[in-house]
Amino acid sequence: MRYVDVDTLAFNDKNGNQYSVKDIRPMKKLNTGDTIKVEEDMEIDEVVSRPEYYGNDAEGLSYLVVDHNAEKLVENNFDISKLKKLKIPISTEK
Repeated sequence: MRYVDVDTLAFNDKNGNQYSVKDIRPMKKLNTGDTIKVEEDMEIDEVVSRPEYYGNDAEGLSYLVVDHNAEKLVENNFDISKLKKLKIPISTEK
């Protein structure tokens, strides 16, 4: 559903085959609700499903935390264990 409003583009590979791909989805600006220390083997989907954040069955909102920490994640090759802290945004999508 997050990509419904994103434009679809035509991509041509080196063999002349054309594929439909989605354009880059702009990330929303979110407010930080909490900042937590990254612990060994921490998984974002487990964090977001905690009652103090987004609650049971909220794993689908993991992208909010990934988007909110995107810059640090990219700098660390998407290795969450290399982060010291993880910002948890206030969800407007519940």
